Amino acid sequence: MNSSPLYSELDLVNLFVCMCLDHELPEIDNILKKEGYHLISIDRKVDTSSGSVKFDVLLSNKDKNVSLGFELKGKKASNLEKEQFDRYSNLSSEEYAKLGGVSSTNPQFHQLQTIIGINSINSKKVIEFIKKHHYKFPILAIDSSSITVKQDRIVDSSVHQHFERYFKYQSFISFIKFDKDTPLIQIAPSLITSIFKYAQKNKLIFTVDEILK
Repeated sequence: MNSSPLYSELDLVNLFVCMCLDHELPEIDNILKKEGYHLISIDRKVDTSSGSVKFDVLLSNKDKNVSLGFELKGKKASNLEKEQFDRYSNLSSEEYAKLGGVSSTNPQFHQLQTIIGINSINSKKVIEFIKKHHYKFPILAIDSSSITVKQDRIVDSSVHQHFERYFKYQSFISFIKFDKDTPLIQIAPSLITSIFKYAQKNKLIFTVDEILK
């Protein structure tokens, strides 16, 4: 991906959201939806006995009793924190299944796996970090046209096979426009436009969700 800009965390979130849509897009196959995974949450904080964890994207397959929690490191992946990775490593699948909004018929045998998603140009640095601290997280290396799994295996072998063969895509759609790292100068024009639309209708009370539509 040297010839294209590094994806931000928000870009990576949108990329994985596109892969679990109900309908396949011309630009990208909804392979995770086809494998039975449903989007459970985005950037949701869950308090556990291991501490607070917040997957950027959480997907779950009720039939397989498996959840995949994606920790996405955008840009230069400079925010590699041992404390955060320790919480993921020590996280109880059963506990998270009960607390994280996952629909599991058998939480005791639920499998939750943390997967790290990064720009491929940073894969060497992240793999070194993972090996240094003896973590067992698969790494998805992402560039402007493909995704491939490195390091460990994804617990769902069908999903692993998709990424083992270099999953190809053309582009993705940004359904989610803002996140915690979006500069206010980028958010303001959209908010002002939305507020002005409601003001024109003489609607002076509205929700945050209505503004962000």
